[in-house]
Amino acid sequence: MSDLEVETATLSAIKTLYPPCCLQILPDNEHILVGTYELQKESGKRIGSIDLYRFDASTNKLSLVYRFSDNVSAILDLKLNGMNKFVTAHSTGELRLWEYIFDGEKTFELKLVQKYQVFQSDVLVTSCHIRNGYGSSENNIPEGNEVLCTGTNGELKLVDLSQYTENNVSESVYEFDSAHSLECWTAEFGKLAPLENCVLSGGDDSVVKLFDTRTRNEVWSNSRIHEAGVVAIKCASPSFRNNRPTSILTGSYDDNIRSFDLRMLSATTIYPGTMPPTNTKSKNLGGGVWRFVENPFYAQDPTVDEILVCCMYNGAKVLKIFDEDEDEQNEESIFKEQNYVKKGHDSMCYGGDWSKSFIATCSFYDNKLQVWRP
Repeated sequence: MSDLEVETATLSAIKTLYPPCCLQILPDNEHILVGTYELQKESGKRIGSIDLYRFDASTNKLSLVYRFSDNVSAILDLKLNGMNKFVTAHSTGELRLWEYIFDGEKTFELKLVQKYQVFQSDVLVTSCHIRNGYGSSENNIPEGNEVLCTGTNGELKLVDLSQYTENNVSESVYEFDSAHSLECWTAEFGKLAPLENCVLSGGDDSVVKLFDTRTRNEVWSNSRIHEAGVVAIKCASPSFRNNRPTSILTGSYDDNIRSFDLRMLSATTIYPGTMPPTNTKSKNLGGGVWRFVENPFYAQDPTVDEILVCCMYNGAKVLKIFDEDEDEQNEESIFKEQNYVKKGHDSMCYGGDWSKSFIATCSFYDNKLQVWRP
């Protein structure tokens, strides 16, 4: 299902050993880190791997470079942190910090730096999100110490990577004052004033929540916007919709991407409680809206607000967002499809990333990793 008549062609595809659910493109714009998740039917045990693939642009070929097999847990999410580190979210309630050494050719060394037991071991860490830990136009990825983790127990926790102590890991893990009644699937740091000291979370209970990171108290929540679980959140940032600092994008199992603005008591104060937001717009994308990744070409054209969207059972899309005169636009006109890839993704498209060289997406049950260009 797409507004476009012609689907974007893929450049290369490869089968993964285990079902892939998350990925990140390394700063060299050539290699892809992939996290995988396998539920063994007979034992009920969850296992996974961290895989490194190379995309050769001269031959349009994907190839496996390295695999770290994890026989005790599955990887549900991973995020780059700095130029040679990344974090992984595990099915055993853990967040892990890794460091890698890579010469760009054949030698790839992976070192486990720390483990953080964020939740009980029977809780799956569904996502992880780093404050300031994402790419820039020069491929310099700042290193962040604060990581948001979401869990299948409905909780959201904040991990301070700098405060880890071997004997008391709890000193580096902070709780918020309320939780979702069902699985908490996603979270996001606010990046622009007045949300720079806030985080948002989304859960299977169809609720989106806003917390103050200074007190870790809930400020605002709403259960009426979405008709199913909230699984993706994207705040305005210096490189995305920076003219709308209180505007939020969400994705849901109800197949809709939404844009809305938080109501403000003043220029610096959010209207607390459960007040409905304003300027709510939505578009049905034909599949659960699972993940957002912003266009990396902001430095070349600051007016381009585009995102990659992983649409679960409807492949992946690139959307352009038109915010001009939004109040006068109809429900769907602010979201325009630019590209669409479904062929090759025959199951849930969960993972995606966008570099200056290509887009990589992966789908779960068919064990597929694909590369394409918008």
